[in-house]
Amino acid sequence: MSTCYLYPAETLAVTASAARSVRGLHPVARNRQQRACIRLARKSPLSAHAPPFRFQSSKAARRRNVARHILCSGKPKAAVMRDEDDVDKPEPGEDQPQTSASEQLRVQTELAREEEYKRTVAPPGKTRQLLVVMRHGERIDEVDKSWSAISKRPFDPFLSDHGQDQAKKVAAKLKKFNIKKVYISPFFRCLQTASFAAEGLGIQPQDWTVTCAVGEFMNPKLMVKKGGKCPPGDINTWFFEGNGLKDHVHKKLPSTTASKIQVGRPNFGQYPENLLISRRRFSKAFQAIAEEANGDNVLIVTHGDGVNASVTRIWPWALSHPVLHTGFTVAARDKEEDGMWGPWKMISKKGESGVWWRAELQPAYHVFKGAQGVVQGAVGGVGSLFNKLK
Repeated sequence: MSTCYLYPAETLAVTASAARSVRGLHPVARNRQQRACIRLARKSPLSAHAPPFRFQSSKAARRRNVARHILCSGKPKAAVMRDEDDVDKPEPGEDQPQTSASEQLRVQTELAREEEYKRTVAPPGKTRQLLVVMRHGERIDEVDKSWSAISKRPFDPFLSDHGQDQAKKVAAKLKKFNIKKVYISPFFRCLQTASFAAEGLGIQPQDWTVTCAVGEFMNPKLMVKKGGKCPPGDINTWFFEGNGLKDHVHKKLPSTTASKIQVGRPNFGQYPENLLISRRRFSKAFQAIAEEANGDNVLIVTHGDGVNASVTRIWPWALSHPVLHTGFTVAARDKEEDGMWGPWKMISKKGESGVWWRAELQPAYHVFKGAQGVVQGAVGGVGSLFNKLK
């Protein structure tokens, strides 16, 4: 149901009327009625102005179809949804105004931009800070399956050619967020992604910070692809090859760029770590970065688990799906009149920038938190009672 066509009001009214008539029918009868609906729409004198008809079987698709036509034609909803018998018939020889496909696309694009602008701009009298958390581009070991087995650093792959193109193109999507600072994971693929994206955004290297706080999920089984293996011992020793984070950045990036980059947290934390520890680490790191940015909009170039953590830190009940390369989320917080920052809000919509999540566990989460509060209150009450008895 990915295609949604726009039709003249009369044709749309016919299809809407037929669509209402199939509700509650047996599936076989409904399919017959849908085919009859398609034939009826094709016989309409205005169907020549529309692309081949595709029946929109879901309620949401029909609503979108009607809403978009109302937007482009300027006609009220009642005129669009009127039954076939009640539709105003055109007078003989009267030309019906038609909206071109390019004009419809222009109107829809402008409305989408306006809606997105409203989500990113602070309400009157307030200051808004945006936190954009993005995954790196495509890795070479995702294209060349034998790379991990022959590489000396299978845990730190670079970007493929397609991954570099992704990092260059994503800058066009990020320009509207007015990003001032960039924070980067020390893994090579993240350094490359940030370099291409920051160059497209016009952000100078002195506003970049490389920090281990937003590094990969520290699980040796997940850090490498099939055929590779993480070395034994301390990760800070074998990852940086006996040197520090600053030297590592100078090896991976041109010296003219690396000399201007700031260095944040120089060492990785617990290794290995489980998913819960990883999510807590990312959540603390995002908050610390936002405070350090002092109100500026920030881009964090990290890994897939970091992007998922940017969702669960706001919605703990969310179930995240694998993040697409260069997929990102956008969270916002507003500074109140008293100078205090308000809570974070997720202004990204599910799936619009390569990140998906599900919220089926939200009711269960609230039940659990409520029960947890009751238990904690009961334990506290019993403890205070014992103290009084003593």
